[in-house]
Amino acid sequence: VGLPPGNFSPSGSVVCLDFSQTHILSGSNDTSVRLWKRFDRATSGYGWTEDEPSGGGDQMGAPSPTVIQPTLTLLGHGQTVRCLEFRRNIACTGGSDRLVRVWDLNTGQETHQLRKHVHRISCLQMTEDACMVISGSNDRTVRLWDLRVGGDSHVDVLKAHLKAVRRLQFDPDLRKIITGGDEPCIQAFDLRKMGGETGEGSASSSSLLCKFYPNNANAPKDYDRHHRLPQ
Repeated sequence: VGLPPGNFSPSGSVVCLDFSQTHILSGSNDTSVRLWKRFDRATSGYGWTEDEPSGGGDQMGAPSPTVIQPTLTLLGHGQTVRCLEFRRNIACTGGSDRLVRVWDLNTGQETHQLRKHVHRISCLQMTEDACMVISGSNDRTVRLWDLRVGGDSHVDVLKAHLKAVRRLQFDPDLRKIITGGDEPCIQAFDLRKMGGETGEGSASSSSLLCKFYPNNANAPKDYDRHHRLPQ
């Protein structure tokens, strides 16, 4: 549900945010997502200026902070919003309700609900063209979704983690993804070998390239500390 501009500031803690040159998107443990238009004091015409030194400033003459209300409030998550990202007019949000939700920021309407995760969503990233999103979860999986397909269709699932996935990052051409979580290692996967999931109990169809162990004491005996990602 998208609400119009108004006094709908978060009533809980801000847990995550993303920003562009013109807007900020925030997620809160009050279950809401809010879109804010960035304020430019130099061009807005509001607040204190050098021509009005006695108005709107503190005793030192500094400008007063400007209070800005969100331009759009998105309601739909049932629990804390833990991660989000937006590209132009498309936003993806993930929460403790185990859902990745996709929103049209022009209309405030939810366009997709991605439902395959069985525990809370901890991280996500969108491609630059906003066609795909990758999400990581406390259910120990990483899932790749194609937003051009209706429903909650996903392209691939990574099941190499033994504990919760906390962070992920992929390169712009979607060749490799790096993931990390509650295990003492960082894992790298080749996403060019995607073939889809053959069953909930199956292994990942994407190829594990290598593992990095920041603390070598936790590494296997045959671990090469100079191991590098292939080009």
